[in-house]
Amino acid sequence: MLETLIIKADDIYIQKIISILENFPKNQIEIRHKKIYKKDSAFGILNGKIEDPMKWQRDIREESDSDIYTPMKL
Repeated sequence: MLETLIIKADDIYIQKIISILENFPKNQIEIRHKKIYKKDSAFGILNGKIEDPMKWQRDIREESDSDIYTPMKL
């Protein structure tokens, strides 16, 4: 029988919890770590829908910057 355990904790405790879980046999336990950003973050309606907000923001900027250098068609 397999079960799933979800732990929500402040950043200061996560590494301690993960290090304890990593002591269990690797073939008996699977550890997945996902950072969830708080609802009061600056991302508003996108909160929780973007896995890595910083990467998303860089990608948007790169896409926007690539348009700057294309020749204008008159």
